[in-house]
Amino acid sequence: MPKLTVIKATPQPLETPVNFIPTSLPTMGTVKGTLLDQATGEPAPDQILYLAKLLKPAGSEFKMAALNPTIDPRAYTDEEGRFTFINIPPDTYALGLATPLGPMLIQVDGHEIIFTIEGGETVDLGLIYVHFEF
Repeated sequence: MPKLTVIKATPQPLETPVNFIPTSLPTMGTVKGTLLDQATGEPAPDQILYLAKLLKPAGSEFKMAALNPTIDPRAYTDEEGRFTFINIPPDTYALGLATPLGPMLIQVDGHEIIFTIEGGETVDLGLIYVHFEF
């Protein structure tokens, strides 16, 4: 499974150094990664990513992600496809992507990208290859 990294980011002024990575509060987490086009292997700039909370009903193996693009953490990929979510409350999340059909969870090998983050922790999702034909 590819490593994924998600970071909640807002557009930075041009004078911000390229290698600048924002950090989270000590009780919150950071998620980062790089989004690439599966067909070309090239970076996927200007994409909108979301973190959807993972819900697991009591006493059930079944899991479901609740993705609400109006309130869920959001990050944008830069020209190199990199993204970072900061100040993410500890919990279990799935990674979503804005598409022409609406927000969708990203899948790798038929499974959603699901991870748990703790306060003070950085989750690096690594390289994420996405098929952009919808």
